Amino acid sequence: MKTEKSEKLTEVCDKRGADLSESGELKKIFEKWNVIFVPEAWTE
Repeated sequence: MKTEKSEKLTEVCDKRGADLSESGELKKIFEKWNVIFVPEAWTE
């Protein structure tokens, strides 16, 4: 289900996903929510 918040999150991930992955921040977010992080999915 799309919501305003989910649309904003999608936009951020689309624009900054690779940068967040490279910096390690995206991995921290995934770990916080106990989700397996696959860095290859975030490379450009």
